[in-house]
Amino acid sequence: MSFGKIVSLFLCFFILGVAFASFFSLSYFLFFPFLIFLLPLSFFDKKIFIFFLVLFSFLLGVWRYQLSDLKVGKRGIVSFLDKEENILLVGKIISFPQKTEKVQLLKVQPELIRTQNKEFSKIEGQILVSNFTSFPYRYGDIIEIEGKLKKGEDYLKKERIFALLSPKKIQLIERGRGNFLIGKIFDFKEKLLQNLNKNLTSPKREILAALLLGEKSSIPKKEKEKLNLSGLSHITAVSGMHLVIVANILMSIFLEIGFWRKTALYLTSLFIFFFVALWGFQVSALRAAIMAILSILAQNLGRMYHPTRALLLAAFLLLLQNPLLARYDIGFQLSFLATAGILYFGPVFEKSFLKRIFPSFLFLPLKTTLSAQIFTFPILASNFGFISLIAPLANILILPILPFLMSFGFAYFFFLWLKLLSGFFLWLTNILLSFLILVVDFFSQIPFAILRTEKIPLWPWFFYYLFLAIFLYYWQKKKELEFLSF
Repeated sequence: MSFGKIVSLFLCFFILGVAFASFFSLSYFLFFPFLIFLLPLSFFDKKIFIFFLVLFSFLLGVWRYQLSDLKVGKRGIVSFLDKEENILLVGKIISFPQKTEKVQLLKVQPELIRTQNKEFSKIEGQILVSNFTSFPYRYGDIIEIEGKLKKGEDYLKKERIFALLSPKKIQLIERGRGNFLIGKIFDFKEKLLQNLNKNLTSPKREILAALLLGEKSSIPKKEKEKLNLSGLSHITAVSGMHLVIVANILMSIFLEIGFWRKTALYLTSLFIFFFVALWGFQVSALRAAIMAILSILAQNLGRMYHPTRALLLAAFLLLLQNPLLARYDIGFQLSFLATAGILYFGPVFEKSFLKRIFPSFLFLPLKTTLSAQIFTFPILASNFGFISLIAPLANILILPILPFLMSFGFAYFFFLWLKLLSGFFLWLTNILLSFLILVVDFFSQIPFAILRTEKIPLWPWFFYYLFLAIFLYYWQKKKELEFLSF
């Protein structure tokens, strides 16, 4: 077995270990004597080595998840949830504040909590604070809050948020205590958002803010529903698709102005970090960034790029940092499953009759949408309660214009600072946004456009993915035989 396959096996079973521990309890200590027994034998027998590696990496994943759970339980913010009294909390805003129609949401890392009898510091976990005042709090602010903590929703655990607080009293203590570089990027983002608010009407400004700046919290509820019904909500969630578009735009610019390809690749990598920060370090953007940088490194080092290994490494790194993503972050699940679907089911559609029916500029978005939907169907059905049946048609119309929409939007921002041509690019952006909204409105009103699904337990989805795995295995074998016979 090659070194690359050994690494892939390790990464795969670590991920499975984290996922298993997310839903089931397992005492990994019971396996330690068995691992110690297998260790010396694994040096002499290949099969025993593989078995040892699989078991070790799986248990390592279980341990990593349980370690995270233990930290939160022992010295976490959750230990304050059962108290009826008001607390006084001093904490730091650690992300870009989210602005909805009525409230500003602040993700706060507690630095000190004072109850009636005691003072606590070094507290694990974060709090989501609802600021109903008009004061514009920013990333890096130190604030003092008074109020009662409430238990957070499960889905917030993905961001290590375990409590909610609607403060009776909130005040600024100090500014500028965050990372200097991230703070400047977020200040830049705030200025761009203010510009969009001045120059575009709703919902165009909110959709463009989501596309270019990763800021989708301000999209009106009615518009979110339309995007979900039409199967186009994914375009407002920053993903690999957005990062690929940005990377292609940057590469084209750097090559056009005369940089060598190698230099252009390195510069693109730096800008990838900038955009991931601008988008608030969202999981789907981080996954895409890791895969993109691995691809760039492979090109510069003259090595072959393996998308599957890159996907596994990205999942490993993200779960190593935050194992709670596996269970509580639907975006994490959808991002990786959609990417896997495109990687593995895309070639199946390449051999299908659809390629002969549709021209290439329509077939590519259709192939991408169907491949992603096949792999993400269980997650969408379980969590949202419906599947959009007209998503492939809507995506055929929208995905081809998305690179142009994003390019014109970024060009508007760029020329805005130079006081040149910004009006022209805003006009082009406005036209494409009008078309996008027209498509969303049309497809969201089609009767029977969605398939309603009930809450389905986990075990049927296990067989669904098992069937997909078996199908793809035999399809790959058939393809290899066809190649050999040729």
